[in-house]
This record gives sequence, structure tokens and C-alpha cells, in this order.
Amino acid sequence: RAGAALRRGWASLADEQQPSFADRHGITLKGNLGSIDATPVLSFASLTREVGEQKQALPTQVQHYFNSKKYDAPTPIQAQSLPLTLSGRDVVAIAQTGSGKTVSFLLPLLWDAASKRKLDRHTRGPLAFILAPTRELAQQIHEEARPLAAAFGCRSVCVFGGQKKY
Repeated sequence: RAGAALRRGWASLADEQQPSFADRHGITLKGNLGSIDATPVLSFASLTREVGEQKQALPTQVQHYFNSKKYDAPTPIQAQSLPLTLSGRDVVAIAQTGSGKTVSFLLPLLWDAASKRKLDRHTRGPLAFILAPTRELAQQIHEEARPLAAAFGCRSVCVFGGQKKY
């Protein structure tokens, strides 16, 4: 079963404990998960993703980034969404400000971009694009993305309009 393959190597809750985690944090999962294991992940250090037939651990420098920011464990939204996004699923997450949504989508995006960059170092240009509805949100995402991108060996650039050039 594909879900069982995704679960191996993760510090996660047992199946019988998962509903209590979701209930305790007010998390509701909707949609067809198919064979994807949605068990919450409880540690950044234990995050893995499958690339072909191989399992890839979260790079050490990224783990150091989380440690330096005093992120001891994923927030509830991260714990629930990261297993899904790292397995290639699309996720719509609705949570309050400051809940960790930004890292929930940046981590899989940057991990994938960093892997592609290593495959073809001669390719120039953006490997990912995030569209935000406001200048303020674009800047906020960039402020979170810049140090995390650096931990992956990537760069983040924020581009927006509405201000004078000079």
C-alpha cells in the first residue's frame, strides 16, 4: 500500500491516535485521499519524501534552520498538511494568522526546487512562483521564504508593483 510506504521513517501518531490529534486541534480532512497516508508528522527531523523508489530525508541544514528558529515541532496545520504535500497532493489549508501555513507550503516547494536545481545547475530562472493577492502578503511570504530558501541553497525574490522605481 502506498500510504504505508509514506509512513515508514516518520515520527508519527498511530492510526488509533490520529482522530484525537485532529479533534484536539480542530482539524477536518475532506476529499479523496486515496492511498495517501494522512497521519500527522510530529517532528521536522523525521520528515522524508519519496523520490522515485528512494526516500530522502530533510536536509541537515534545513533541520538546523528549524532548530535555530526554536521550531521544536510542526504546528498542527504543518503536522497535518506536510505529509500530504510532500506526497504530491494539493492541499487547501484554512487556519488563523500565525498558525504556520506559510511554512506548510514553502517547505515542500523549496525542497522540490532545491532538488531540481541540483539536477540541472545550468538552468537559470525561477523554479517556483508564488502569487499573493496583496503587496503586504507578498512581502510577508518573502520574509519567511528568504531564510528557509537559503537553508535549501536557494534564493527568494519578491516582486510587486504599485511603488515608484526611484
